[in-house]
Amino acid sequence: MEEIEEIIDQYKISFSDLDTTDPFTIANSVYTSCEKIMPKNFIGIIRNLGLYEKTKADILQHLVFSTSMIQLIQNGGMIESNHSQCKKTVEELEKWTKLENSKTISNYNAILDKKIGDYFFLMKTLKENKSFNAKNKLIQQFEVPKAVAPFIFFTVINYEFFQDIKSKSLLSENMLDEKIELYKNFLKNKDNSQKVINTFLFEREYNFQLQFKILEIMESSDFKDEFRDKNKVYKVLSLLSLLPNIKGRLEYIKVFLKSKEMLMLSINEDGESFGYISKFILTEEQKEFNWIEEVSKIILRLALFVFPVMELLHFYITKLTNTNISGLQGSSFLIEKKNKIVMDSFSELNNYFQGIQKKFYQDMMDSTVFDIDVGENPADKDMDEIDKMLYYLDKMEADIYREVTDCRNRLMKKL
Repeated sequence: MEEIEEIIDQYKISFSDLDTTDPFTIANSVYTSCEKIMPKNFIGIIRNLGLYEKTKADILQHLVFSTSMIQLIQNGGMIESNHSQCKKTVEELEKWTKLENSKTISNYNAILDKKIGDYFFLMKTLKENKSFNAKNKLIQQFEVPKAVAPFIFFTVINYEFFQDIKSKSLLSENMLDEKIELYKNFLKNKDNSQKVINTFLFEREYNFQLQFKILEIMESSDFKDEFRDKNKVYKVLSLLSLLPNIKGRLEYIKVFLKSKEMLMLSINEDGESFGYISKFILTEEQKEFNWIEEVSKIILRLALFVFPVMELLHFYITKLTNTNISGLQGSSFLIEKKNKIVMDSFSELNNYFQGIQKKFYQDMMDSTVFDIDVGENPADKDMDEIDKMLYYLDKMEADIYREVTDCRNRLMKKL
């Protein structure tokens, strides 16, 4: 497509090994070609920590997984009757628990039609109305791909839980544990591909494992007293929810928490330092401010620019080379917390996560979100913390994000 070729030309991305149909070789070529658009200090940090190869391997795995997931969704067909699938899902869930606030199947269908379908950008289509004595021969219903049906219909049936998470309500730890356990049990009898893809979607939507890991690490002896203002650290780390590599981003928590002193140095892409960023001795407060700014820049660039471009290019090249990935190329992901958590801390962290999700997934396509001139001082603007973080993203890259996302969505539909 023309838009993809413009991106390739604009960033002078060149590929090797395009005569292959091996998805990992294609992923390696994409990674190598796109390394130039990655944050240089991020590359420097992971090299400095000896994590370059591990980080690269995770990204390659994610690119192959992302493309294989798209292929599975495209080739797996659609649910024939949403009404029947709602009924089936209720029956399966009731094997594990008594559903609270149980509704009629028609009411669950209404939640899909009026709330969930649009939220997940599902497409609508006309279907034959097979209801007895139906007045209308055709009805509109959302098309739900079979591959992701478990996640979609679980969300429909547990819509109050979905609302509680999104509305930043204070949850009980028991409720949180019960819903996670219910979902895991619900997936037990699904085939492996469905388990992997629907666990991925659950974590991408709710970010529970990411939040548990942040709380666990921040309370550990290694980092408990590392930062003065924990709330700001939580806000920065909540940006990790924008990253699509749900396993790799867990490793980034410690990477970034260990980087405060490293970010005081000028580090090249080989992980070598060549002097301090300031000729003055900085206070701990100044170091933290620098850390907040630099880590925000790194995560935003990775999440809103680098990963979308790499995912798009990997999917595009597999199409050009007629590469059909056999099965879903991903391993299982467990959602678990090792220790009891302080629910006040979890709720506060979840509030940051939900603010980030709303800003970037619901408001992202509103161009006014990025009406901040490059070079403006965010302190001079009346902005909340998330808007201040947005300042660290170059406006051009925000535009690229919108273009890449739109292009990828249209490519998926057309091909």
